[in-house]
Amino acid sequence: LARSIVIGVAIAMVILAASGLLAAFMKTRATGVILVGLLFIPAVMLAATNGVLRGLTRFRAFGATVVVNGSGRLLFGLAAVSMGFGLEGALGGSLAALSLALLMNLLWLRDLTGAPSTSQPLSLNTVYRQTAHTLLGTISLAVLIHLPMTLVSHLFDPVSVGQYASVATLGK
Repeated sequence: LARSIVIGVAIAMVILAASGLLAAFMKTRATGVILVGLLFIPAVMLAATNGVLRGLTRFRAFGATVVVNGSGRLLFGLAAVSMGFGLEGALGGSLAALSLALLMNLLWLRDLTGAPSTSQPLSLNTVYRQTAHTLLGTISLAVLIHLPMTLVSHLFDPVSVGQYASVATLGK
């Protein structure tokens, strides 16, 4: 968990440092970009704790967390947007849902704090090799999924972007 905190904070710091440039490129306010950066902290920690829950075969707890995260994003996001917060409200709703899901995971895993490890030693070289392949695949997939919409929103007028988004959503 400590490593996931460091990774999440490092990613957030990079995004926060580049928030002005990213906001200018996306033609949006920097607040949204800052919220996206902050989303990485609980998101990376949630991924780590979800992995622990799955590894311990605590699938009910894992399922409950997935449901709370997904429904929380919807409910918190809709509430914030309907109160007039717009994009920042939707992102804030996601941040709240991720944080709530992370808190749930930490509660599900509280029995592991301070417990001695009974696992066999694992070669870090093997772990890093597998992690690198997984990370590369995940980043590549995310780029393929999100790059077209990012470019369209940057290059075309809002009506064309809306039409493209409709067709792209229908295609998914």
